Amino acid sequence: MRRILVSEARNDFSNLLNQVAFKNKSVLIRRNKRDMAALVPLENIRKYLLEIEKALDFEALHRSLRRGGRTSLKKALEKSGIDADSKR
Repeated sequence: MRRILVSEARNDFSNLLNQVAFKNKSVLIRRNKRDMAALVPLENIRKYLLEIEKALDFEALHRSLRRGGRTSLKKALEKSGIDADSKR
């Protein structure tokens, strides 16, 4: 991942945005030798959020089962984002 200074980002923001949006590149923006922000393609954010959501659903299901909760395998797979009816 490329790192640039805030001043570079300010001076070349339009080009940076195009690189992120159309070339799928991520950029870290630094100030005073510290990473302050990141420009990341929106599709990457969507993927990260979906993975986090799946992990949280799986953890909730796991907690429920530990407490004696019951569910069918089909429902558990659906909560994990797996299509139980698909034929492989």
